[in-house]
Amino acid sequence: MATAEQDYYELLGVARDASHAQIKQAFRRLARELHPDVSDDPDAAPRFRSITEAYEVLSDPERRQLYDRFGHAGLRRGGFAPMGADFGSLSDVFAAFFGALFYARQLSIPWLGGEGEKAITSLLWPNFEAGWPSNGPGDLGPRDDGTYEIIPAFGLPALNTALLLTSGLTITIAHHALKSGHRGILKVFLALTFLLGFVFLGVQAKEYGHAYHELGLQLGTGIYGSTFFMLTGFHGLHVCVGAIMLVVIWLRTMSGHFTPRHHFAFEAVAWYWHFVDVVWLGLFIFVYWL
Repeated sequence: MATAEQDYYELLGVARDASHAQIKQAFRRLARELHPDVSDDPDAAPRFRSITEAYEVLSDPERRQLYDRFGHAGLRRGGFAPMGADFGSLSDVFAAFFGALFYARQLSIPWLGGEGEKAITSLLWPNFEAGWPSNGPGDLGPRDDGTYEIIPAFGLPALNTALLLTSGLTITIAHHALKSGHRGILKVFLALTFLLGFVFLGVQAKEYGHAYHELGLQLGTGIYGSTFFMLTGFHGLHVCVGAIMLVVIWLRTMSGHFTPRHHFAFEAVAWYWHFVDVVWLGLFIFVYWL
């Protein structure tokens, strides 16, 4: 990066013995000037990233001490990498959750049923009949007889799918309205987007209540219950976060923020919302439907 050869103190305009409060004050002043949403300077975005990187180092006592002693080379040797839009860890979490679903359905359950290369595992539970969904050979769950019911795909889950797909359309319309300067349309369709998100959460809460109290499907209902609630619940958390971010963006829009050229925060939230939509499609297909 270009900032690798620039002094962090010079970027923020502070002395090397500046206090934490002085560094924070200098960063806030520059951030207000250089934020891509408010500055028309074509160099604002890279300069904003540069001062953000500088602040990340100088606001951390350990990193600052390392930088003061060894410079940028010391940060690299210390394993420091400036924070940024790294979705690797997030994708790892989703890969782990979907991987658990795949492992249970395609490997461990068939093995316990006497199929596949590790069919000897079936000796542990000789009377177990493999199939999906399953609460395991122990028939785990709240009911004494180990029975439970699943949520049909083409009921509330299908309704939630329609809600999220519609919200993907409304955020796209809002985005195009922003770029073309139609702020009235922008405000209406952005509001529709977060309202659809909150309705989704309400439907999911109703679905969970029905599953817990009437279907015998709970987090402790074996491997199916745990994977079902972990996958759909983790996604629901992201919908909640996304809806809150949309409300914040809407409030900023109502205050006159964003222009057709400068609206990075809006685009970031919009892309996050589309990501939430795509993940839900995967959940609907592999958790509810197949």
